[in-house]
Amino acid sequence: MIAASTDPGQFNDGISTAGGTRLIAGNIFSGLTQIDENLTAQPDLATSWETPDNGLTWTFHLATGVTWHDGQPFSSADVKFTFDEILLKYHPTTKAGLSGILDRVDAPDANTVVFHFKRPYGPLPLRLGNIDAPILPQHLYQGTDPLKNPANQKPVGTGPFKFGDYQPGSKITLVRNESYFKAGLPHLDSVVFSIIPQSTQQVAALQRGEIDYVPVAAPALLDQLRSAPNITLKPTVANGNGALNCQNLLTFNTQNPALAKPEVRQAIAYAVDRQRILDQVQFGQGAVSKGPIASAFAWAQAPGAPAYPRDVAKANALLDQAGLARVGGGNRATLKMIVSGDPRQSSIIAENLGEIGIAVDVQVLDGNAANNAVFVSHTADLGSWGSCNAADPDIGVPPLYSTSNIQDVVGGNVARYSNPQLDALFVQAASTTDQAARAKAYQEADTILLRDLPYWWLTEQRNVSAFSTKVHDIANWSADPAERAWIDS
Repeated sequence: MIAASTDPGQFNDGISTAGGTRLIAGNIFSGLTQIDENLTAQPDLATSWETPDNGLTWTFHLATGVTWHDGQPFSSADVKFTFDEILLKYHPTTKAGLSGILDRVDAPDANTVVFHFKRPYGPLPLRLGNIDAPILPQHLYQGTDPLKNPANQKPVGTGPFKFGDYQPGSKITLVRNESYFKAGLPHLDSVVFSIIPQSTQQVAALQRGEIDYVPVAAPALLDQLRSAPNITLKPTVANGNGALNCQNLLTFNTQNPALAKPEVRQAIAYAVDRQRILDQVQFGQGAVSKGPIASAFAWAQAPGAPAYPRDVAKANALLDQAGLARVGGGNRATLKMIVSGDPRQSSIIAENLGEIGIAVDVQVLDGNAANNAVFVSHTADLGSWGSCNAADPDIGVPPLYSTSNIQDVVGGNVARYSNPQLDALFVQAASTTDQAARAKAYQEADTILLRDLPYWWLTEQRNVSAFSTKVHDIANWSADPAERAWIDS
């Protein structure tokens, strides 16, 4: 029994990066590769791969005898279809990262896939896991609208567990895939995800023995859990659903005139007390963010890039400069902030912005409704989001900022920020395997983003998973944590 913070709503993570969907779908769908605990690519649907020309062409050799959960055979045609018709059109991360540099995908035979790039691309194996590149069944999706396909509600994958039952707002049950292509796996007969929105309630359920695994334990309760019997704690660089090296950020609806000018967003950055958020919301678990690139990739961070230490006086001066005047000596603007889950972070932000004359109306909704308000309908002026750099900055950084990813989907470029110079730098960084050249491009991109502030990066996550001592081999960094897990009898 695994705790889930959000009702997934649907189970196709080929069209969304929503965490609630990923947590479940990662156990149903497979990628060509898997990312291990050391953030290196390991075989999954692909048993091996090679590039004869330093990343210009990549050939992947597929496992044989693989079948979909409905018994249909899996082949390279499914891989080609998934990239051509779904991932490169709808998946925010893959579309942003590959659409500009991938020339084509070929399937020369049933067990071989070849990726042809316009320029050398080194990180490809790292971005082919089931988070950013879940392979979907062509026989169920071809000729349909993948956003509305009934298979999104009753998914069919090749992964270790099959879809069993979905009770919205309550639980999702997956059952063992008896025909899984990895011999002897999985060990568990079933996995049940219990929807428990509050992290404190998840921990309480774990202590009562009602669930076995909490992907991200409430930081406020870690000291209590360290002394609790029959509970194991394990640090992780993941965010609970397989996404890696994550940061919490504040989203801006730049279509609102009050947020359109960089000076206003810079003022908000100066006003927000990020250290207080780290101390009071994350209880010191993590670090104050330096910008769009996580500290795990310090080589890509720009030395001397703009910084925004808390400075209320400077924030007020910037707002005056931007022409956002106080009305009748009162507020300068009123913004709607829509979030889900724990409201403490948004409460601190609202209090901080009140100091500079920006009133914030905080509305707490369920995860799917909040994501829709921020990313799809754009009814929120401010929102909160977890942005993850993944195993390489090329995978996780461009999606939120690339012009090509301005789309009304969860995980898209919600700020609708467009900068051709930045787009070119991302392509440049992705088109070489030379680390110094990549660093130069990313550092320039880092400087641009810290000047324009299409978002405000608040804190880095340093999470801890909690699980029963009877549970073994749980992969708390992975999108399919239960593939090799087993429980004491």
